[in-house]
Amino acid sequence: MRRILVASVTLWCATATPMLAQSAEESASDRAIGALSRFAVAYGGYVVEIRCELLDADKRAALKQVVEADLTRLKSVFEPDMVDAATGAGEETAAGADFKTCGADSKEFALFGYDMAEEAKALLDTLPEGFSVTVTP
Repeated sequence: MRRILVASVTLWCATATPMLAQSAEESASDRAIGALSRFAVAYGGYVVEIRCELLDADKRAALKQVVEADLTRLKSVFEPDMVDAATGAGEETAAGADFKTCGADSKEFALFGYDMAEEAKALLDTLPEGFSVTVTP
């Protein structure tokens, strides 16, 4: 159920983020959810990179560093189930047929994952210290 929620949030963010980015009144909750959805994609790219090792060592280290920092911050913002759903969604994406061969698509996805991790970090950096999101059924 949580993975479905993360997938829904990801889809929402993909369509709403261009509008939200233009809004000066974007809420902290919107930014947090945007960070979580970007992190789900970033984590998938990270898993592909760990498996395939297609990036140069410096870029791989930078990807690892930003993903680990994002994960730590997300754990302080969201309930564990939500963070688990995001990492699970990333793992499921990384296990997809497009990335099994570790070809050009895999490298592009790892690079895209890095970009998404950086965007997630930028959004997380805007949240006030101690901010948290609780999802109620």
